Amino acid sequence: MGVRRAFRTWILVSIVGSIGCGTDSVTESGPSCVPVNVAGVWDVRWVDDGGGQTPCSSATRVWTIDQNGCDVTIRSEEWDPANGATGFARDGRLYVEWTWYEGCHGVRETVDAAVGGDTMTGAFYRSVWRVTYPDCPAGGVCSAPLSGTRRTTGLGDSGSGILSPPR
Repeated sequence: MGVRRAFRTWILVSIVGSIGCGTDSVTESGPSCVPVNVAGVWDVRWVDDGGGQTPCSSATRVWTIDQNGCDVTIRSEEWDPANGATGFARDGRLYVEWTWYEGCHGVRETVDAAVGGDTMTGAFYRSVWRVTYPDCPAGGVCSAPLSGTRRTTGLGDSGSGILSPPR
């Protein structure tokens, strides 16, 4: 019985001790942030391949991405539900998510992309659900390949929105 208890204790200590392994360096406020520079004006495009339950509505957008450390905010002068969306850019990736409502549906859209210099590639995700019953049609999900090219870069990462001249 004592050997069994010692073995269970060893397993428990091993599990508890391994929590957090595999993350970047950890500070008192959580994992450290290694920002990737995404500040600037971007031409972003996703193309629906027709493989989802609901259409992704292929689109081309112009987004200004403001950045403060790892935190990012999208600004768009055209009508765009992503205007004001927040997310993060760290460890070579950009992740932004926003939710909006249209008619009887809720819509959550997400961008998850790898960023290298002035390009990004990844995916656009869309999830649609009913917010009213019974007359609202069912929703669904889709994903579409996403690409982006930076037109101009932001000066620093202060989130000031001040842009350098086009290259």
